[in-house]
Amino acid sequence: MLIDRVLKHYPAAAVLAAIDGNLKDRAEKNAGSPAAKNLGGTGIRLKTIHNPGILMGHGKEDPQAVAVFTGSLLSFFMLENRKALGGREGAVKSLSANLIAAGAASNFRDRIKYGYVVDYFSLPVKKIRNIYFNLGDLMILSGSILYLLSAFSGRDRK
Repeated sequence: MLIDRVLKHYPAAAVLAAIDGNLKDRAEKNAGSPAAKNLGGTGIRLKTIHNPGILMGHGKEDPQAVAVFTGSLLSFFMLENRKALGGREGAVKSLSANLIAAGAASNFRDRIKYGYVVDYFSLPVKKIRNIYFNLGDLMILSGSILYLLSAFSGRDRK
């Protein structure tokens, strides 16, 4: 796949996207059970959910626009990572760009392969307990937080 060839230049992002892709493929093979399974005593629930949109299904009526958005997000943060690696930005911005690119790549791969994103776990937090995520979503979230902190702090310079 093209995305795999592109990410070989971004090893950390490629590894993270591959791990999430593997987990999604496994979840997809085990899809069909309407009941969520609990993961040991962690409170994390496992269940395969198909998300044709972004952020809790927004945009599901226009899957092509959602795919373009995801691809654009991936491209932008791959360029951000390239700039950071080129010495103009710091390590935190590079890490954040890698995390966002990995999550976007994994979700983009799903859109190409399945036509939707595979979400497969929920967290044991009362207000979001019924929302299902994938590892890529958490990479995008954590990378975005790091990216914003880096951008506003001004301390992430070499």
